[in-house]
Amino acid sequence: STRFAAGPEKIFTLYDRYKKEFERFGDPIWGWIRNEIESFAPDYLGINAKTATVKSALKVADIAKSVDPRICVVAGGSHATLMPERMAAMPNIDYVVRGEGEQTLSELIAARERKALPGIPGLVYSGNGAVIDGGPRELIRDIDALPFPDRESLLHREQYGRYGFGIIITSRGCPFQCTYCAAKKMWPGPVRYRSPRHVIDEIKHVKSAFGTRYFNFRDDTFTLRKERVLEICGRIREEKLGIVWRCDTRADTLDEEVVRAMRESGCVQASVGIESGSDRILKLVKKGETTRDIERGIRLLRKYSIPVSAFIMVGFPGETKDEALSTLRFAEALDVDTMVLSVVTPYPGTEIYELFRQHGIVKDVEDYSDFYHHSPMMGLTTLEGDEYREFLSQYYAQVREYNRAFRRLFRRFIFIFKSSPMGAMERVMDYVRG
Repeated sequence: STRFAAGPEKIFTLYDRYKKEFERFGDPIWGWIRNEIESFAPDYLGINAKTATVKSALKVADIAKSVDPRICVVAGGSHATLMPERMAAMPNIDYVVRGEGEQTLSELIAARERKALPGIPGLVYSGNGAVIDGGPRELIRDIDALPFPDRESLLHREQYGRYGFGIIITSRGCPFQCTYCAAKKMWPGPVRYRSPRHVIDEIKHVKSAFGTRYFNFRDDTFTLRKERVLEICGRIREEKLGIVWRCDTRADTLDEEVVRAMRESGCVQASVGIESGSDRILKLVKKGETTRDIERGIRLLRKYSIPVSAFIMVGFPGETKDEALSTLRFAEALDVDTMVLSVVTPYPGTEIYELFRQHGIVKDVEDYSDFYHHSPMMGLTTLEGDEYREFLSQYYAQVREYNRAFRRLFRRFIFIFKSSPMGAMERVMDYVRG
């Protein structure tokens, strides 16, 4: 039988510490947040509300209102987008922005200045005892028209490492149907891409303004459109930008021409979603890939010596112990450099969330703190009770042991260092900071 598995708490000490902070309103972090709000004295406070951090988002809203009740608190982000009515009904949340916020937030501020708040697409709020929903907003078609993120205005900018300024998103959306992911609900419709020239201009700006040499492309799948990624790689090389970079990708979007271009333009790490070593599970969760596809793509990356970080998951609905172990064996056989393990989590907006609801596991909950992909309270598997707790503990231990192997750590660092000594040091310093 399947069930909502609990444990093992001992291997989630950071997660437990995170949850305990909510019980201690006097913890220094909340005092620091209060001081920052008091010193900045904002008219508007925007909060990125993810599912697992809703409770902390609400606490920040409480603090803001206690500092100055006139502060307008606006919630956005994945959880606010996928559960806007519930978020809008929360205490001290004035408005919720669904999806892309650039135009919605601008219109909200202009409307409040006119003291007239008509139905604004993308905006949800409570008023006169009811939730007012302005309906969906049409997606921004030309995302080249958006300005670069205003990194210069970051609070305590001096505390950011150079690597921290190098995060760039070059597209919005995902065409795939994975049941454990809510991307298709966050970004409905076709994928929208920034032009290669616009991406290169941002790289140049960040390098010039902050000295960054190590860049992090954070698209859901950077290599989704072959011609575009080839042009970006070609421009990096032809314009002699002198950078290194990493990205998230899918194995079935890679071929030899793309991987060669990635390598020649400075790619020093690619994160690939393996998820499961079982073709049955991959099909069940609508991954759209087979283990053969994944192996072929990772072998190509290894051929060109690009370090590979593999995303793997445990706790899929109906997953057996042997199927879960096959994922470890599969990743090990591919000699990936690191594994990133997540416990399957029923985030709102995903098909797996609806499956959990059908099993009666997820009901109307007020505290979403457990909805986190490293939470000991997640997982829907054929294992139960102590057997599941012991199995998960051993699983995490094997992943940790694999990731600590000196050979792979050294191999990855040397590869980055040879590609860009300064970029390698940026990454090391960012890791040390935390």
